[in-house]
Amino acid sequence: MRHVGAVIIIFMISMSAISLGDSEPYNQMGYFSEGLVTAAWDKRQSGTIITRWVHIRPDGSRAYPHSYVWTKSFSEGAAAVGQRHGDGFQFHIYPDGSRVYPHAYTWVGSFSEGLARVEQDGYFHIHLNGTRAYPQSYDWVDSFSGGYAVVTQGKKKFHIRPDGSRLYPQLYDKALPFSEGLAAVGQDGKGFHIRSDGSRAYPQSYDWVESFSEGFAAVGQGDKMFHIRPDGTRAYPQEYALVRRFSEGFAAVKRDGKKYLPYPDAFHIRPDGSPAYPQMYMDVRTFSEGLAAVTEGVTKMFHVRSDGSRAYPQSYDRVGNFSKGSALVVQDRKAFHILPNGTRIPQE
Repeated sequence: MRHVGAVIIIFMISMSAISLGDSEPYNQMGYFSEGLVTAAWDKRQSGTIITRWVHIRPDGSRAYPHSYVWTKSFSEGAAAVGQRHGDGFQFHIYPDGSRVYPHAYTWVGSFSEGLARVEQDGYFHIHLNGTRAYPQSYDWVDSFSGGYAVVTQGKKKFHIRPDGSRLYPQLYDKALPFSEGLAAVGQDGKGFHIRSDGSRAYPQSYDWVESFSEGFAAVGQGDKMFHIRPDGTRAYPQEYALVRRFSEGFAAVKRDGKKYLPYPDAFHIRPDGSPAYPQMYMDVRTFSEGLAAVTEGVTKMFHVRSDGSRAYPQSYDRVGNFSKGSALVVQDRKAFHILPNGTRIPQE
C-alpha cells in the first residue's frame, strides 16, 4: 500500500544565491512560520564549504546572532536546531535564539499538540520543558495529530495517547495520523481507515489510502484514484490518475498523472468530481486562502482563483502557498513576498 497522506510542501529553494531584501545571499529558504523563516548560506572554513542555518525576519534581518548546522521552522513557539555535526547535539530554541531547556538529544523534531519527537536511546516524546511525556521508548514515533501519535515497534505500527498508552490492541503494517476521527492504515498490502478503537470504518480495502480532509479521503485501486466518504462510499463516479486532498472545497487532480507531459492535464475538482473550471495546467497545488499555485508551460508559475482565472498578470520562477495574506515567490533568484493581487510587499 502506498501512502501519500496530507502533505505540506515546505517549498525549499536551492539556487546559487537568493537575496531577501538587502540581506546577504542565502542558498536555501523555507516558508515563514510564526513570523520567521529558515535560511541558509555557505561559508568557507579551513578550506571546506560549510552550510549554516538561521531564522530571519520578513525584512531579512537575523532573529538571533548565532547559527546552526540545521534549523526547522518554528512550531508552537519553538524551533528544532542542531548545534554540531556528528554528535547529535540537538535541542529547541525560542524566537530570540535562547534555549527552551538545558539538555540536548541525539535528534529532535518539531512540537505538535504540545509534544515533540526526540531520540535518545530510542524515540519518544517530550514536553516543552524537555521532560519525557512517558517512560516507553520506540523504534520510531510520529508527531501527535488529532490527539494521537503513530509509533513503530519492530515492524508493526499503532497509535498512542500523550501519556504513552496504546489506543487499541491491533497492530498494522502501515499507519497515518488520525484526521477527522479516522486514520489510514495498511495490512497485508491493502489500506483502509480505522476508528480510534482500532475497528474498521468500512469493509472495503484499497491499494492506496490517504488521510481524510474536509470529509473526503483520496484512495487508489490499481492505476485509478478517487475520493471516498467516511463510510467508504465513493464521492463521485469519475476516476483520475492522481488526486490530492480537499482544501477549501477543491482537490487537485491529474488526468494522466505522469510528471513530465508535453501537454497540461492538471486542474481542480469539486466534491462531486466535476472540474472547478475549464482551464488545464501542467501542475496545480492545493488551495490556500482562496488561491492555488499552478504551473503553466515548463517553469512559469502563478496563482489562480477557484474559477481558474489568474489572480494577477505576473508569472514567477517559483511560488509558494498563501499564508496569512502573503506568498513567497522567486524571480531571477530574488525571493520576496506578494499580496493576493500580485503586488510585491516592500522590504523594510
